[in-house]
Parts: sequence; structure tokens; C-alpha cells
Amino acid sequence: MMVMSYLAASSAFAVSVETLLMPGKVTQAHVKQEETCANCHDRSNVRTQYSLCLDCHKDIAADVGQHRGYHGRMINAGVGECRACHTEHKGRKADIVQLSRAQFDHHLTDFPLEGAHAALDCETCHKKGVAWRKAPTTCVGCHKPDDVHRGQFTQACSECHGS
Repeated sequence: MMVMSYLAASSAFAVSVETLLMPGKVTQAHVKQEETCANCHDRSNVRTQYSLCLDCHKDIAADVGQHRGYHGRMINAGVGECRACHTEHKGRKADIVQLSRAQFDHHLTDFPLEGAHAALDCETCHKKGVAWRKAPTTCVGCHKPDDVHRGQFTQACSECHGS
């Protein structure tokens, strides 16, 4: 009898059987997908999860398809599973990126750190709350405020300046 009332109370908050069995809440970024598990999971074929991720993350899909950016240049680009690095269902505030700055290879990005850029702290270019992929990749993207040329030259700064 006690078990029955517990199940009734639990199912009152569940949208479906899947959400009742869900191992934990997803991150705040994925909360809209949480009510419909099929947005991210195919019960009949676990191998489709990768393509379901890329259906929403179109910028990552483009990178993989064109072999650019970090995800497009990774060793397992196009064949690995997103969940190998990005584990969901750890709660609303979970860090599912889990980036290891010490092990991150910036040469796999569209902006290899060379010259003076190699010594910069990550936060110099990567701002809190903004996807890391959206950091500026052009000279003017970062250096416009201190441009002593006041925009009178082209953006090909490397013609006169090193990195």
C-alpha cells in the first residue's frame, strides 16, 4: 500500500515514463528538451544520440562537417559520441563541458595560440557566460579599442605585425 501511494505521488510530477525514470535533471541549457526524452534519446538505437545532438547544435555539426573549429579537428571528429565528454543528467548547474585547460590543445581551434597570444590567460579572450567558440578570431575583434591606426588600414594586421 505504501509503495502504491509513493508511485502515485511520484508519477503526478512525471510527464512520461521516461521522465519518471530519468537519472537526474539536465543542465539549464537543455531544460526545454527535458520533457521529451526523444529529443536527445532514441530508445531503439543508442547510436543515433550523436546525430540528435547535432540536430540542435548546428554550429558544432557545421564544424565537424567542414573539419574546422575544435570539434571538427578533434581526433575522433565525426565518429565519437558527444556524451564521452559531455555527460548530462547531473543537475541544472552541472558543468557538462568539463574543459581541462591544462590539456586543451588550442591548435585544434580556428585560432592557434602563437607569439604573444600564447602567454595570455584564457579569460583575456573567453568571457564568462559566452560560449568559448564565440571568442574573437580577428585582430580587430580584440584590439579595436587600442588601434593606433584608427581603422585606416585593412584588417590584415599580419602584413606588418606578428602574432
